Amino acid sequence: MAQYILLLRGTNEQLEGYSAEELQQLFEKYDEWVDSFKNKDKFRSAQKLIDGVRHEVRVEDGQVVDGPFAETKETIGGFFVVECATLKAAAEIAKRCPVLIHGGSVELRELHTDACRYSG
Repeated sequence: MAQYILLLRGTNEQLEGYSAEELQQLFEKYDEWVDSFKNKDKFRSAQKLIDGVRHEVRVEDGQVVDGPFAETKETIGGFFVVECATLKAAAEIAKRCPVLIHGGSVELRELHTDACRYSG
């Protein structure tokens, strides 16, 4: 079976205005979502990324520059790795992700199963 990474994208501004109770309800939706595929033995790993300004390195006008860059608002807040028989099955999991409720998105990518020459 293939493994897929689900990259959860959004902005902190999308959660502004949520009350503590609304945030708690949202976190419960995330728990329910994870349980829906964890209980089917599709869950492999997950990690929340530290909130705040991300740092990026890129080339502009032939020069390597590093940021944060003011125009960057959307960030990856975390990721999940799932194992599914098909891309369609992984997409069904992604379509139920609560990040979509508050204006975020999920990028879905298949992982290489061959050992990476850069690992360990």
